[in-house]
Amino acid sequence: MGCFIIWIIFAAGHYRVAQQIEISKVQANDKKYRTAKDYNENVRKNSDFSREISKILNSKNFRGTAYVVENNQVVLNKSYNLKRDNMAYPNRSLDQFLTSVTIMQYVTRGRISLDTKISRFFPKLTNSKKVAIKDLINMTSGINNAPITEVSGLSDSEIIQKTVDQTVIRKKEIGKQEDSAVNYVLLAGIIEKLSGKEFSTVMKQNYFKPYRLNHSFLMSSAKSTKQPVIGHTGEKQAELKLSASMVAPLIGYNRYAYTAGDMYFMMKSIVQGSIVSRSQVYALLNNESDDAYSAGFSTLISGAWLSNIAALGTHTLMIISESGNQSVILQTNTDTTKYNMYNLGKKIYIKLNKNLNTFPNYAKYQ
Repeated sequence: MGCFIIWIIFAAGHYRVAQQIEISKVQANDKKYRTAKDYNENVRKNSDFSREISKILNSKNFRGTAYVVENNQVVLNKSYNLKRDNMAYPNRSLDQFLTSVTIMQYVTRGRISLDTKISRFFPKLTNSKKVAIKDLINMTSGINNAPITEVSGLSDSEIIQKTVDQTVIRKKEIGKQEDSAVNYVLLAGIIEKLSGKEFSTVMKQNYFKPYRLNHSFLMSSAKSTKQPVIGHTGEKQAELKLSASMVAPLIGYNRYAYTAGDMYFMMKSIVQGSIVSRSQVYALLNNESDDAYSAGFSTLISGAWLSNIAALGTHTLMIISESGNQSVILQTNTDTTKYNMYNLGKKIYIKLNKNLNTFPNYAKYQ
């Protein structure tokens, strides 16, 4: 499959110009969608397509939020069996992606490369000379330890340093993918060293303020009056109410809650090249392994990027087209596989793309 992905990337080069023209045309003709607020609040009314999707979700007793974009227009943004719309959900895929994009900004400036060894930033960390920045992004660093737990009163920088002090890089496991939040805590530490600022400040200045992500927020801030949707976990689906101390250690990995509209607007902006170049987006998201994900998303499949992750008592699936103009986002406040989120999202995405006859039925996404 690795060769197949390379072929896709090669083919993408031939129609990328046409896609850019398509993107510009849609943006120029649709003045209704300009800001994150627009993508949260403006929905095309009385759409036959949205009614069809609602019928599918209701038949599954879906509980959560469904968000669908067709040709850069929001055709569905609705919560099912929840008290209100536009609720914010924890989303570690987008956290990881934004962290990775921030790293890529420093690559663009010539400060680092994806092959830079992390020993430059963490010289006392054993085996750090054998691990590159891209290994942290791809989670192939040989790190598998859990985040720290005692964070009361600690700043971002102190949490990062304490995490580094407890990190173990297993030499024989370097190159094998294993999900550990610590990879992204270390990436956040690299960003702090390059920027001279706390990670949360960088996120605010780079994304939340300029892109006006006013519906989304930092969950680890004790000062925040906003609360994410309440998740449910375990066999009995007990409520999981998040506290600042629970998410504070997850720097760069899973500390923010996003509405579907903010999530789409941010991803669309990035994949269309407004923050880093489209070629750099490909460099981040196309992992060399055909059985892996990178920067929070899977490699390109059927012309779309995919994320399907459960975390903190919630589950979010996102499929976004290579052009950024088509997307399906499903968010539920349960971490069970009750709805088979991948199959639900795949079904909707195929209906959305009339020329798409199939979508991979990969077991790893179930």
